[in-house]
Amino acid sequence: MSATVLNYLIVFLLGATKFQVAFIIAPPIGLSYIETFILTLSGGLTGVVFFMFLSQILVGFFSKFRAGLFKNKPKAEASKVKKSFSPRMRLFVKFIRRFGIAGIAAITPSVLSIPLGVFLAERVNARFIQNRKLVFVYMAVSVIFWSFIFSGLRYV
Repeated sequence: MSATVLNYLIVFLLGATKFQVAFIIAPPIGLSYIETFILTLSGGLTGVVFFMFLSQILVGFFSKFRAGLFKNKPKAEASKVKKSFSPRMRLFVKFIRRFGIAGIAAITPSVLSIPLGVFLAERVNARFIQNRKLVFVYMAVSVIFWSFIFSGLRYV
């Protein structure tokens, strides 16, 4: 495999998972602004689609697993687990209530990783909105925006 193809693949895969790291790696391996922008954009969008489907599969698997785990226990015993909210969780709930999926999408490439952001957005979507197309649109716009910003900051 050619070194150039390998470099493209590395930036593409980093764009799909660790979005910001792709912009750190791209200039030292000799990629131009346009190459970096296109590879991170396509990698980020591919990561959003892949992790949307993966999160749906994982949630289905774990819900079946959890249902089987509590199948033989009485209801009182299964629901005895007391929920406690940490300050971090309270902050997260406030953020979700205030900004919703658009807020999660906005911070996903810059603060969160794409897999984590997509999973959180999918869970919020499943609970409140139930519109997967809307999640994809928000995530795609966010990836496009941050790819443009990070590429511009790195090469200017």
